[in-house]
Amino acid sequence: MELCETKDYVIDQRISLEMPETARAWTAEDGLEQFLSKSGAYVKLVLRFTDDLDTETYAEYLYDFLNSIEQLECNLLLQAKANKVYVFHEELNILDGFDAGTYTVEDLRQEIEEFLSMGVPQ
Repeated sequence: MELCETKDYVIDQRISLEMPETARAWTAEDGLEQFLSKSGAYVKLVLRFTDDLDTETYAEYLYDFLNSIEQLECNLLLQAKANKVYVFHEELNILDGFDAGTYTVEDLRQEIEEFLSMGVPQ
């Protein structure tokens, strides 16, 4: 993803298009925008950060990334990993009024600390 390539703190990424099962057969005539907004399809993006940094640094990375994704035209399941564990996992409804302004570095730091304290499954 081009956006990831502009972020020097993203050392690796995995991207996949995910979609729930549906009885409807989508065709090219439906158009990409309609498909993305009505099918439940989303992009799963796993970011890999440098290991062994502090939670404040990871929070700053996520804050910067979240403030860069409004340009995307798809919903996103964003996950971030460091030290082989997830430090962030959240569904972001970009097509339905996503607002990065609801995030603060402090809130993200606390969320990361919660993930780490729970021993989130790898």
